Amino acid sequence: MLAVVRALFGLLTFIALVGAGLVLLVAEPTPLVAVDAELAPTELRDLAHLVRGSALKQPGVKSATLTAPKLDALADVAARRLGGHARLRAGHGGAALYASFPMGHGLGFSNLSVELRETAGIPAVASAQLGGLPLPATLVDGLLHRGLNELAPAGQLLRVDFRPDQVQVLYRLKDGAREAAVALLGDTEQRRLGARQTQLAAIVARQHRAGHLNLATLLSGLLAEPTGIDGADGRPDPVADNTAALLVLAAYVNNRRLPAPAAGAVPERRTVLLRGRYDLAQHFSISAATAAKGGSGLSHLVGLAKELSDADGGSGFSFPDMLANRAGIRLAELATGSADSALHLRRMARAGLTEADIMPSPEGLPEGMQEAVLVRTIGTPSSPAYDRLIEHIDRRIDATKLHRSMPRG
Repeated sequence: MLAVVRALFGLLTFIALVGAGLVLLVAEPTPLVAVDAELAPTELRDLAHLVRGSALKQPGVKSATLTAPKLDALADVAARRLGGHARLRAGHGGAALYASFPMGHGLGFSNLSVELRETAGIPAVASAQLGGLPLPATLVDGLLHRGLNELAPAGQLLRVDFRPDQVQVLYRLKDGAREAAVALLGDTEQRRLGARQTQLAAIVARQHRAGHLNLATLLSGLLAEPTGIDGADGRPDPVADNTAALLVLAAYVNNRRLPAPAAGAVPERRTVLLRGRYDLAQHFSISAATAAKGGSGLSHLVGLAKELSDADGGSGFSFPDMLANRAGIRLAELATGSADSALHLRRMARAGLTEADIMPSPEGLPEGMQEAVLVRTIGTPSSPAYDRLIEHIDRRIDATKLHRSMPRG
């Protein structure tokens, strides 16, 4: 399932780039799409299985059903990576993508509309328009196919059937898809990941042999030093260095090895804790890595989906887990938001980051709630009481040394 989600995510991102790239040509006073896509708890749980599935280990022809809410959520996450919002409306034999991107304070919005037509294989772009300006359908269609071609080493999209209430996707996953997905990173990114893993192995080797490892200690050690690998312009790239650090740390904390050729020296296997808990270290590291590579919107969506899945007969909805999710995302935003914030975080890491610096205490936050208890005591993720608790969590994060230290303006 992950392969088709990656394909659709890449496809939608490339289409959204048309609007961003031509943003100076057309401006409109109001956006076509202005708010985040929302998913019901059941849809969020299903999306969690899609995003967090293990389908990359099982090659062959597969199918996936994406309902209208899931399509909206995936389109919106892709657009939010570029600062906008999007919706995807399916119908008989085709679909319409609507996206809006702010042009800046007082400059209005760039509104993109794309009509997709069902074919015997990959959908075709029937028409496209940016504001009042028609775009060549062949240009946008080429971008669509470019997005899919970049994923070709891992698999092949075979057919998409559009219906008003859902989209059925048929795709072929190749052998070695996991390794092929890593190969899509490019040589420089692979070398940077290998360098970070080698650095992590050295950091782990320096720690006391008895007991568990502390997430803040590993994070400080990785973020404190560059990889020594320059970017495409021949200069150091602190944002790419930090992204690689968060990806490697998440793989280590969650006992996942980087596949060759990205892997460097393999660190000794040790349990990593945050605030004395393994689950919080997992949530923090996964959310940070997802935000660094896929954007904050995707990371928030996956984290919430996981908790709602747990509330449906699992370990229960946990606001400490949500705290760790959000703290990890906030750290990733600092680590990868700009070169200035990346370098500021490096200076803090060299001084030493503690648990209290990166995540406040989870004391007093409710956890272990099954869905009925969650709805009865706090409400759904769209209720005012739920929003107030999330705002309380965000204020706790704001008060940490890491975020208080960031330069304003």
